[in-house]
Amino acid sequence: MHLPMDQNFIDNGPALLNTSLPEDIHVFAVRRVVTSDEYRISPKRIEELNELLGCYVGSHNFFNYTSGLEFSDQTARRVILSITAEEPFLYTDPVRLKPVEFLRIKIRGQSFILHQIRKMIGTVLAIMRGFMYKSDVARSFLSRKPKKVKYAMLLAYQGQNYFGMQFQRNPKFPTIENHLFNAMEAHGFITKEHYVNLMDWHFQRAARTDRSVSAVGQVCSMHLPMDQNFIDNGPALLNTSLPEDIHVFAVRRVTPSFHAQKSCDSRTYSYTLPTFSFASMDEVTSDEYRISPKRIEELNELLGCYVGSHNFFNYTSGLLPMGSTVLAIMRGFMYKSDVARSFLSVRMDIPKAPGLGLLLERLHYDRFEKRFEKTHGSLNNWGEEIETQLLEWRDKMIMDRILSEECRTQSMMRWLTTLPAHNYITDPEDETGDKSINKDLSVGSDPSNIADNEGDELEEVTELDNNDDLETEPSQFDEENEKNFENETEGEKVDRSKKSVAI
Repeated sequence: MHLPMDQNFIDNGPALLNTSLPEDIHVFAVRRVVTSDEYRISPKRIEELNELLGCYVGSHNFFNYTSGLEFSDQTARRVILSITAEEPFLYTDPVRLKPVEFLRIKIRGQSFILHQIRKMIGTVLAIMRGFMYKSDVARSFLSRKPKKVKYAMLLAYQGQNYFGMQFQRNPKFPTIENHLFNAMEAHGFITKEHYVNLMDWHFQRAARTDRSVSAVGQVCSMHLPMDQNFIDNGPALLNTSLPEDIHVFAVRRVTPSFHAQKSCDSRTYSYTLPTFSFASMDEVTSDEYRISPKRIEELNELLGCYVGSHNFFNYTSGLLPMGSTVLAIMRGFMYKSDVARSFLSVRMDIPKAPGLGLLLERLHYDRFEKRFEKTHGSLNNWGEEIETQLLEWRDKMIMDRILSEECRTQSMMRWLTTLPAHNYITDPEDETGDKSINKDLSVGSDPSNIADNEGDELEEVTELDNNDDLETEPSQFDEENEKNFENETEGEKVDRSKKSVAI
């Protein structure tokens, strides 16, 4: 440091500084370093200098010692035949009172590129004065861009406090990726430049979970410099900088073509809710309700209607409308045939269930497993130890919260009271329809949600991101279901209208 001359700083500075420093930081001494015309280099110092200069002898890639050249450019390679420091000599300038000691360094090479010699001398001086290491000379001959490889990261999170998975530049809306990127930057795995364009390092999440939705088996892929430390110690380091409700379990190297979203063959979600949600209208809906085996059998039969390839345009809010449709049918507000009807070309009024119980359980990479398990390891099973940790973390951080939050807030009970306010039949408005009632009810029923007018400030995402959870192309409309819809009796329509307002 360069400060005004102060003998007190030398004599008493260390003791004074230590009174204000933490116990694990200690200053031992302060010494004045004199750099003046009176300095005379010692023979030992000249010997150290010549040893350092010898590191340049030979054929090396000097792309770091010029501008406009890359490591791959053949013209960056130059041969240094010899480089030595001669004996120092004194020179007295008429203007100055005292002589100054000089030293001449001679360099012999086949040819030199722009600024090469000046940068070589600058590097030597920086090392001799303690600003660089001797090993930095050898490092300067290496590629500026280290080899990059593709990684897969396994993480879990409890999404109650976050506005989904996807990165948002607005700090008002914290997301899982915001915290993940901050932790990766804090430990040197990425830089601020990586925030600007995620495609530069091919970052991709397997599933873009929505606000308040949790995940126990999320996988992200990224293209970063090869670093064994990132695989061995990365998860532990990242977890020291992550909130308690976000946890990285493992990092594994994968093939260059691996894409967390596109390489995923299927996804498993779960939705946990009280069984009184399936009580019929003529049964008491309370905490004392216990679902019967017959009712579970009816439920599974109804859920089976969703198996297969269908057009889910009526369910574009995600998995929640699927759950709400099942609940509406089980409680008598809709018909089982409405599931098939919802796949047809007519817009329907389908409510959205609360997001509290929704959980991304597992991602399935069967094709990757079949081809690369022996060389890169499994992404369906990360090992007994990690899989056990995942289940323990899920039960402690996610399931306990879902169960306790539901018992405390009764969000599902309150949401069930909104079912009579929906029409369920064909939306009488245009294709977009009047969703204000549905929006207010579904959002208001989940205390973890925030008013939609706040969510409107979320940044727009690309068309690709908006569809990154679509796994298959929509199928053609089922002709048989279309025919059933057209043949619906007038009496059924009237009866449906009555059911939609029943309490």
